[in-house]
Amino acid sequence: MSLPLFVLSFNLGKLSLNAHEFTESLVQNFPDDPCDLYVFGFQEMCSILDGCFQPAVEKHMIDINRVLLLALKKKYSSPDQKNFDFTTVGMHNCGAVGIVAITPFVLRFANARFADASCGTLCTLTKGAVGLRIQYVSEDTSITELTFANAHLCALEGELQYQTRLANLQSVMRAMDFGDNYNFLKPNCHSFFMGDLNFRTSKKGTSPVDELLNLPLNREVDPLEPDDKQTAYIVSLVKKYDELTAGRENGELFLGFEEPYISFPPTYKYHLGTAIYNSLRSPLWCDRILYQSTYRRGMSPVAHKYMSMPLYLRSDHRPVFLHITIPVEAPASIIDQNGHLVLLPPAHEIANAKKFRLIDNKNEVSGPTQTYMKSTPLDKMQQSFFRPISDLCLGNALWLSTTTRGRLFVLALVVLSAISFYLS
Repeated sequence: MSLPLFVLSFNLGKLSLNAHEFTESLVQNFPDDPCDLYVFGFQEMCSILDGCFQPAVEKHMIDINRVLLLALKKKYSSPDQKNFDFTTVGMHNCGAVGIVAITPFVLRFANARFADASCGTLCTLTKGAVGLRIQYVSEDTSITELTFANAHLCALEGELQYQTRLANLQSVMRAMDFGDNYNFLKPNCHSFFMGDLNFRTSKKGTSPVDELLNLPLNREVDPLEPDDKQTAYIVSLVKKYDELTAGRENGELFLGFEEPYISFPPTYKYHLGTAIYNSLRSPLWCDRILYQSTYRRGMSPVAHKYMSMPLYLRSDHRPVFLHITIPVEAPASIIDQNGHLVLLPPAHEIANAKKFRLIDNKNEVSGPTQTYMKSTPLDKMQQSFFRPISDLCLGNALWLSTTTRGRLFVLALVVLSAISFYLS
């Protein structure tokens, strides 16, 4: 048995979705046959001010969910085919980072759990991650769990920022608490990690601008088998310059995870409303989708398409989506019983994700590491105590300094203080 999925990540750049244009882009890129589950991750879906206040963010989430449901209905409802009723089975946010899960087969999914973690300055929600864990019930009533995380990590070029992104990644994976005694990584669970991960094309503040700007136009290719010169050229540039790819090959991040070949141009940074790159940033592939790949031999997932959506121009990013079919049986665990990350073969020793070498025991690994992947007391204190205080201070400071009502409130306080001082 297998499970077809559609996963999309998009940084909205603090701008509202244009319902018509985004719907048209989605309809063009949805697979012809409906998937069992559609998971959408959004970053910067509202201003920092709105992101500090949950009621304001929820309005944005509801509007986005409405657009997604309309797009799915438009794609899969016609006189020539069976009509499907799509249902939102999960929706959650962490500041301006949100995740939405929709299915046409609502009886196949149950027990959605949510988690979130911040990693912004002073633990604010300016950067962070949000997660969804849901159970899939097969026809034989067996249960498989799936975890999806959507993140927005530290930006900017340089070695210090790269190391900060690595720390962001580990901290949000560890701090997302789903209430089932596990965090992002869980045994017997499929795992996907997506978002604006902000990995650059150079750690030294420079990048091959000319080569990246001269990339070929988007085109459909096999996402796992680059077999033409045009695609091979893009793949070679990603391998040569992309921080995330180099980090995976060096074993610095996403151990046990895989990503289909990137065959599309950089997804950031564009001038708004155009297909022209903004020279303020070197073009880069910061919008990514990865999946845990430690499946047993003969059970590899099939990545049908991994692409960007170049025709939606109302952001400085381009959406990225992955259409993939995974086995119902979950991949081998990459954490041990104590919550430590296990040591896997480095990516450069693995010729192909389908040939991942595993031992047929419970621990298909060479041994545990010192990397702890469950919430620590410090994580819990930061997320439950410091984060609400930081967000409250940030939100109120922005409200007082950037809104008309806030400025009038400050002015009134100043006037009242002056009058009180004068009368005293």
